[in-house]
Amino acid sequence: MLAQKCAECRPDAFQMQVPTYIHRLRKKIEKDPIRIATVRGLGYCLEKIPS
Repeated sequence: MLAQKCAECRPDAFQMQVPTYIHRLRKKIEKDPIRIATVRGLGYCLEKIPS
């Protein structure tokens, strides 16, 4: 899992690793009918974009 891989790294680096990967994933799927939404306090989820 992504969080497990990041936890093995330096704790200060962990804060920016997940947002960086999410940003890269968002760029890759921006033309798809789904998006990665941020859920405050919980993390991220996939949402279907209404057509």
